[in-house]
Amino acid sequence: MTASDLGESAASDAERPAARSGWAARLFADRSISTEWVYGTIVYLALILSISEDDDIDPGQVLFFGFVTMVVFFLAHVYAHTIAAYSRGRQVERPFRAAVRHSVGLLLATVVPSIPLIVAITGAITLDQAVDGVSLLGLLVLAATSLWAFVSRRAPWWACILGTLAAVALGMIVVLLDYIVH
Repeated sequence: MTASDLGESAASDAERPAARSGWAARLFADRSISTEWVYGTIVYLALILSISEDDDIDPGQVLFFGFVTMVVFFLAHVYAHTIAAYSRGRQVERPFRAAVRHSVGLLLATVVPSIPLIVAITGAITLDQAVDGVSLLGLLVLAATSLWAFVSRRAPWWACILGTLAAVALGMIVVLLDYIVH
């Protein structure tokens, strides 16, 4: 390793979040600490709250309509990113692949919060309990991504806690506003 390699390594490390571990932490940060993941979590929570209000709907239908709606949002994001990149003179293939990678957080945001709905499909819990579980898990996802953001920036422990609490409170407010609007 040459001195220039060390300089390049230090420069690239300074540009990345200060994650404390290797490839798994970088993969988590690259995929979870994204606008799409956070946005997707908020939208998915509001969707589930809204869809589940129908008295004649079962947990499977809530899960299906919630996921299908998120797929539509994903396709809209991929479309928008691809068109925008193509308009800047890039080839279609690269912008499309980049748009898919960039937008996949919208779909990933549905995974953890959907667990209670899957359990409700089996009949182990009611739809109301599942919706409460979706809300709780969604807020925990927001808390985890917020905490990771503070920790990766090496914030003091008290700033990590206060920042995470503030971020989750703001996330709850945005979910409720989105729910009220829909």
